Amino acid sequence: MKYVIAEWQDDEDYPAYHLDPRPYLAELPALAEALPPGAREFALDPAHYEFDDPHCVKNLTSPVLSFGDGPRPGLTVRLTPNGWTQTEALVIEYSGVSAFSLEVEDQSEEEYPQGLDRVLLDELLPAPSGCTHEIRFTGGCLLVACADLQARWQAAGE
Repeated sequence: MKYVIAEWQDDEDYPAYHLDPRPYLAELPALAEALPPGAREFALDPAHYEFDDPHCVKNLTSPVLSFGDGPRPGLTVRLTPNGWTQTEALVIEYSGVSAFSLEVEDQSEEEYPQGLDRVLLDELLPAPSGCTHEIRFTGGCLLVACADLQARWQAAGE
């Protein structure tokens, strides 16, 4: 990610992820004007980076991806609530997808995390085609370039 900090720190006393959206939030007012409407609304949501808010993206889990069809297909990503700070799932519908990449870090069977695991943080940036949305997980990264996106929270069972 360009501005958001989401990195592992192997501190001797307390190894943990260092998460800091403040550099991104400082740039966001200038970036927001160039974001498409849906991406702008999602990025500017006051709860987005409030770690104790139930609508913060941090700690969402179990991504499920489904692709649409067509010359510039759509993509839907559903992220499950973690059960302790969130009770709703986050559904992100990307339109006009022009690029997509998914990286899963090398992991042994004994290693944590397994798979993508949980969301650390994300970042939305303007792009020639509309925007990019990068989601950093404890076990990898999802990057989507699209014309726009719509994000909505919904009851976990829906």
